[in-house]
Amino acid sequence: MKIPEAFEELKTRAKEIVQPIDPRRIFGLFKVDAQPSEDGYWVCLQVEEIENVADGLEGLSIDSSKYATHVGSPKDLHQAYANLHEEIAEAGYRRVPAKWSIEEYSPDNEQSRHIINVLLHDPVA
Repeated sequence: MKIPEAFEELKTRAKEIVQPIDPRRIFGLFKVDAQPSEDGYWVCLQVEEIENVADGLEGLSIDSSKYATHVGSPKDLHQAYANLHEEIAEAGYRRVPAKWSIEEYSPDNEQSRHIINVLLHDPVA
C-alpha cells in the first residue's frame, strides 16, 4: 500500500481505534535502518493504551528516545529532512537510524483539514 492510501485508510478506520489521544493528529513512523519485520512506513494515531486492536490494524509501541525536531512542509519533505540533518550535525548530535523516526501531521487549526506543516522527530544521541 502506498503512503497516501495508508493515510486515507487510517482516516476511514480511525473510529475503530480505542482511546485515541487526538484523532486529528496523524503520525508517520519509519526506521532508516530497519530490521525486516520493521521495514516500511506506519501511519498511526497515538493512543492512551494499546487494546482491542481491530482486524487489519496493528498496535505499535515506541521506546522513549531523544529527538531532534524540525517543522517543515509536507510538500517538500526531502528539503525539510536535509535542514533537520544539518541542524543535528551543527548541534553536535548524531542520528540514530535504528530507532523510530516520527512525522507528526496535524491540521493547522480547528477550522481546517489541510496539513500546512509537518513536525519531524529524528532520533539522536
